[in-house]
Amino acid sequence: MHVYSASSPSASTEAAAGSGTGMASARNLVVAMLTGIGALLFTALLDRLFQPDHAAEIWRSRLITVGAMGVLTLVTASPLGRRAPNLLTLLFTLAGCIALLEFARLSMSPYYHYYNMSLILVVMFCFVLTRIRFRWGMASAPVIFAACNAYWLYFAPLPTDLVVILNFMVAVTCVFSLLAAWQLEQALVRTRHNQQSLQHERDKLLVLQQQQQSRAWLSEALESFQRMITGEQRVSKLCQHGLDLLGNRLPVGFAAAFHHHDGELRLAATRALAASNCPSTLAPGEGLAGEAARREASTVLEQVPADYPRIVSATGDMAPRQLLFLPLRYENRLKGLIELALTEPAGETERELADEIATRLAQALELAEQRQE
Repeated sequence: MHVYSASSPSASTEAAAGSGTGMASARNLVVAMLTGIGALLFTALLDRLFQPDHAAEIWRSRLITVGAMGVLTLVTASPLGRRAPNLLTLLFTLAGCIALLEFARLSMSPYYHYYNMSLILVVMFCFVLTRIRFRWGMASAPVIFAACNAYWLYFAPLPTDLVVILNFMVAVTCVFSLLAAWQLEQALVRTRHNQQSLQHERDKLLVLQQQQQSRAWLSEALESFQRMITGEQRVSKLCQHGLDLLGNRLPVGFAAAFHHHDGELRLAATRALAASNCPSTLAPGEGLAGEAARREASTVLEQVPADYPRIVSATGDMAPRQLLFLPLRYENRLKGLIELALTEPAGETERELADEIATRLAQALELAEQRQE
C-alpha cells in the first residue's frame, strides 16, 4: 500500500541481509596463517641462539615453508578462500607439520624433540580453525596422521617407541579437539535454529501489524466517506465526494464520475481533469469506460494507450501508469461509473477501498434518485 496522505499506513521495507560467514572464516584463516608465518620466523631467532651450527641449513627449509604459506595466505584472501576455507586450512596445517618435521630432522637434540612435540599444537589449531566443520575435521585427521607417520617412518626414521608416543599424543589431541569442535558446532546449530525461529515469529508479527494497519486505514477511510455522503445530497455532489476521497487515498492523477440515466452515462463530477478531455455522455460499450460499464465489472488497464490524456500539473505532465474503471452497481443495476488515472499502480488494500467506495456510492446514488422521484 502506498502512502499518499497522513492517514495512510507507512510502507515497510525489508533489508536483505547477506551472510558474511565465508568472509569471516577467510579473515580468521588469513590471521592464523600470518601468525603461523610469524611463529616460524621467530624460531629462526631461537635456532640462531641455541643451535647456530644448524641455523643456516634450517633457514633454507624455513624459507620454502614461509613461501608456501604466503601463497596460501594470498589464495585465502581471494574469493577462492571464501569458497574452500576448510581445504586451505588442511593445506596450511600440512605445510606447518611438514616444516616442523623437516626442522626436527635437521636439528640437534633436544631441539629435535621440541619441533616434533610442536606438531601437537599445530594439529590442535587445525581443528580449532575448522571448529564449525566437524565432518571436515574427521576427514582431515587421517590425512595429518598419514603425513606425519610417513615422515617419521620413511623420510626421517625414528625409534618405534618414540613414533608410538608421538602418535598417541597427536591422537589424544585430535580426539579432544574434535569433541570440542562437535560440541561447539551443535551449540552453533541450536543458536542458529533459535535465531531462525525468532526471526520467523518476528516476520509473522510484522505481517500481522501490517494487516492491522491496513484494516485500520481502510476502516477510517470508509467511515470518513460515510460521513461525507450522509444526508440529502444531489447526484453530482455524491459523485464529487467519491472522487475526492479516492483522490486523497489513492495515487490519482485525475478522475471522472458518470451517472447512468436514461440508458446513457452522463458526466457527473471530475477531479483535476480538463473539460476538453472528457465527454459529457457515454453509451455503455463505448470506449474503455463504456465497455467496463457494459460488463459491469471492475477493470484494471496496465498498458495505457499512447493517445490517452496526460496528467498535468503546474510544472509538468506525465502519462498515467494505470487506469482503473469502477462500475457503480446496486442490486444488479448499473448506477454509474468511476474512471481513475493513477500515477502508480494501486495496491491490494487500495483496490479494496476503491471497490468498497464504489459499492457505497452506488447505494447513495440509489437513495438520491428515489428522493428526486
